[in-house]
Amino acid sequence: MKQKRFIQILILIAIIIGFVFVWMILVEPAKTEKFVEEHISKQGKQLEKLKEEFKKDNEVIIVEKKMKDEIELATIKLKINNVEEKQILGGGFGTPAIAKENTKFVIINLDITNTTNSGFTFFPETGFILIDNKEREFTTYKDTIWKVDNYLNVRELAPDITENGVLVYEIPKDAENYSLMIAKGGTNEIYKISL
Repeated sequence: MKQKRFIQILILIAIIIGFVFVWMILVEPAKTEKFVEEHISKQGKQLEKLKEEFKKDNEVIIVEKKMKDEIELATIKLKINNVEEKQILGGGFGTPAIAKENTKFVIINLDITNTTNSGFTFFPETGFILIDNKEREFTTYKDTIWKVDNYLNVRELAPDITENGVLVYEIPKDAENYSLMIAKGGTNEIYKISL
C-alpha cells in the first residue's frame, strides 16, 4: 500500500512538472517576447529622443567675425591685425620659399594671448583652418622655420602676455576670398573670421 501511494505521488508530481514545463514553453515565452518587444520599443523611443536632444545641443553655431575683432576662445584670445598675399616667403635666415605653381601664400598677422594660468606651446595646425570661397580647407604652411621672421607655429605662450606673429597658408591662386575658421573648445561655436 505504501508503495502504491508513493507511485501515485510521483505520478502527480510528474503531471504537475509536465504542466509547468508546457506552460513555460508555450505561454511564458509569448509573455516574455511581448515584454521584450515593448521594452525595446520604449528604449528605442527614449534613444531617439536623446539623439534629437544631442543634435539640438550640439548643432554647430557659426559666429561671424571680422579682422580687428577680438575673439575670446577657451584658452586664448586673439585679434587679426592684417592679411597679405605673397609669392615668396623671405625675411628669415634661410633660403626663401617660393609658392608652388598656381598657388600663393596668405600671411595672417595677429596678436594672441594665453588666457590660462600656465604656459603652453601654440600649435595652430589643426585648430586654425583657412577656408576659401570654394569651401577648400587649408592648414598652416609647414615650412616657415627660417623663412618667416615672426611665425607663431610652435610658439611658447606665457599666461597673460600678448604675442604678435604670423600664420602662413599656401592656397590656390584662384581663391578669391577666404576666412579663418577656429573652433572654441568646450562649446559648439566656430568662429568664422572674414579676411
